Amino acid sequence: MFQAEYPVLLVDDDPDVLAVSKLAMRNFTVFGSPVKLYTATSKAEAIEVITSQLSVPAQAGGTLVAAIIDVVMETDTAGLELCDYIRNDLDNKSCQLYVRTGQPGVAPERAVIDKYEINGYYTKVEATEDKLYTMVKTAARMKVALYGALAELKGLAAMIESSASPDMAFTVLQQGLTAWSSPSPFGIRIGEKLVAFHMDEPAFNAMVGRLNTLEGGGERPGHPMNGQGDKYIIEGNEVLVKVAESPTTAEAFWAHRLFGEPSETIVELMYQGLRGFAAVMKRAT
Repeated sequence: MFQAEYPVLLVDDDPDVLAVSKLAMRNFTVFGSPVKLYTATSKAEAIEVITSQLSVPAQAGGTLVAAIIDVVMETDTAGLELCDYIRNDLDNKSCQLYVRTGQPGVAPERAVIDKYEINGYYTKVEATEDKLYTMVKTAARMKVALYGALAELKGLAAMIESSASPDMAFTVLQQGLTAWSSPSPFGIRIGEKLVAFHMDEPAFNAMVGRLNTLEGGGERPGHPMNGQGDKYIIEGNEVLVKVAESPTTAEAFWAHRLFGEPSETIVELMYQGLRGFAAVMKRAT
């Protein structure tokens, strides 16, 4: 979900357009990580780039954050066919697709957006550096939010069905958190059990210890999430969310070390998922 770099594909048969776009986007970052640009000059070349360099398990929806695609290339509809390939052949619904065309009359905006699930439609004159920046930032935020929501929904739905046994609940929890697995280290502890991806237990406990220190009289005791003791802290690129022990929830912690400073949206997604897992485990014990 949180990535060391965010891939964006530029597809246009005009090498000057690709060169100018790469120059404009050379310093773009998302959540503190760089945007990595891939280019193609045709539908066939774009498919080759996607399948050979951006291939990941289908359930992750692909690593590609956004594709900015010219409509008219080797044929008048090559770009739209590429959009159809990404959405339907690859079944990738999370990649944000933007059409950028020099001939808007060939592909009317409303028809294109409706048929191909396009996220944005721009003429080449409109696609300024600021517009490109907005496309990439919006695409990455949408993908992060979608990953988080899917992980929570799948994990919680499965756990609710299997929560009679704590061991079974934790098995399902591990499966549900697969969508969160990424190069950025994180760990989750509910009660005394640790579920960790890319983070060892000493590192996790050190982050929990810092929260406990702050709660014990530090200058920043944590930002409250509600009136029941749930809270979070952000220190640089690290975020720790805590769900307090209550009649309906087990005590739980989620520690995550990102590549850049966490946003409030990320914190909220972490909190909602963690609170749901903590409630399930309380019922199961």
